[in-house]
Amino acid sequence: MKRSKMVRLVLMGAAVAPLAGCGDDQNQVEFSEDVTVYSSVEDCVAKGVFTEKFCRENYEKAKALNDKVAPHFSAQQSCEQQFGPGACEYRQSDSGSFWMPAIAGFMLGQALSNRRSEIIYQPVYRDYNASYGGSSSGGWSGGYRTYNSRDAIRPSANGSARFNTDLLRDAAIAQKPAYARTQTISRGGFGSRAASSSSSFGG
Repeated sequence: MKRSKMVRLVLMGAAVAPLAGCGDDQNQVEFSEDVTVYSSVEDCVAKGVFTEKFCRENYEKAKALNDKVAPHFSAQQSCEQQFGPGACEYRQSDSGSFWMPAIAGFMLGQALSNRRSEIIYQPVYRDYNASYGGSSSGGWSGGYRTYNSRDAIRPSANGSARFNTDLLRDAAIAQKPAYARTQTISRGGFGSRAASSSSSFGG
């Protein structure tokens, strides 16, 4: 029986260096299932793992990625039916106007290759449940979701959560086309390795 890729892991500590450039090193990458979810830059800083500069840079990267991958809707109502009242924003582009979900935070994961690592950032949205709390208007379910999965992510108090490595790989592909030929290898995470390198990253 194939072992589940969804396992419980500890808070992501840190990464140590950019992933190696191109070539064969890109053909085999391990995506850790250990992720962290932050509702804002301030939340990221308050958790005490990364510096304010690192938190802000990755938040901005997640916002930029959201512009690229977020679903588009022709009507505000259609967008808010999925993401909740007030959770969508109006945009205009050369191809026309549309509505899209605004990010409610960002998620950080990690890819490893040849003992080198790289942060994978991803926008998250509030997991809106139309029947939450028995209200016809619905509300926030308390979790988050990503552009490539409607399954709720429910982080612990310190932000740690679990996420399917195949979906994290999809996010990496969206960030960098070089990941397109990678293989996901699940070995139960990288918590111990991240913890050992935390003193040298994000400073």
